[in-house]
Formats: sequence, structure tokens, C-alpha cells
Amino acid sequence: MPISAGGLDFEGIILVVGTGHFDASGADKTIYGGIFVSEMINEGTAENPDYAFGEATIRIDGRTVIRYDSFNIETSLNYLPLRQWSWREVRPELDQ
Repeated sequence: MPISAGGLDFEGIILVVGTGHFDASGADKTIYGGIFVSEMINEGTAENPDYAFGEATIRIDGRTVIRYDSFNIETSLNYLPLRQWSWREVRPELDQ
């Protein structure tokens, strides 16, 4: 998900789920809230999907500012009907 050149002021949470690529390079971008980036890989078939997490990438440069704001995140999540598909506990010994 590239955010192309130009100014942006955003309040809330940005969810990038799928390709797992977030690019906020360029000038004058300010995000008040948070970003969640996750690559999802279907290791199954279209008829019988089996999703796994891949490797997400984030690129931030220029005059991009990201300020964590729990109020904006909570407000955004109140508008989403979220559903948990899977979960993964991340510990150093799992990545070996």
C-alpha cells in the first residue's frame, strides 16, 4: 500500500493485510493512531484456504511522522466488525 507524494493527515488505524507492504515515503505525512501491517499467504487452495503469516515490510522516510494515539485507534476499531482468523505467539525461540 503506497501513500504517494503529497500531504496527508490521518487519524485512526491503518490496516494493511494481504500483500504486507506499507510505503509512506515522501513529504508531509502525519498519522495520528497506528499502523498494522501483515502479509497473509494462502498455503491452501481457493476452495480450502489455509492462511499463514508472511514477512511484512514497512518503508518510512522523508518527513513522515507517526504518532501513536490510543484514542484514535480505539475510535477506529469501534467501527469495524473484526473477526479473528488465526493468531501466532511471537517468541525468539519460534523463529529458529
